[in-house]
Amino acid sequence: MVAVRFIAAVLIVAIACHASADDKGKGKGKGKDKDNVVGAIWHYTLKHDSRVVTGNFRVYQHDMYKGDKKIGVIKTKDNDDAEFVVSGDLELNGQAKYHKVKDNLQRIRGTLVKPNGEKWDLEIELKDK
Repeated sequence: MVAVRFIAAVLIVAIACHASADDKGKGKGKGKDKDNVVGAIWHYTLKHDSRVVTGNFRVYQHDMYKGDKKIGVIKTKDNDDAEFVVSGDLELNGQAKYHKVKDNLQRIRGTLVKPNGEKWDLEIELKDK
């Protein structure tokens, strides 16, 4: 009888440890912009005077996301030119007009006009489609 209780206790502890180990990685992201959205990863570089700002966002069905938050919308003009409008991210807020780089279709260049009128050079590299 003691052996049966001992085996039952060992099984309960083993099951509890296994369940605890499965939950350890859940709900933890690499900061505030946890990436759960499906879509292409776009890496951006913004330059104005001596300031340089870099980061990533995702694009899915013409919507732009940082983490789970929708930050903007892309409007395509043709195969080479487009623009986006961002109002949900301090770094990217504004309107940008951009075009594909002819010799490297994974690169995009343009100008981001911030709400205060500052014009930033914009360069984007498509990381993942």
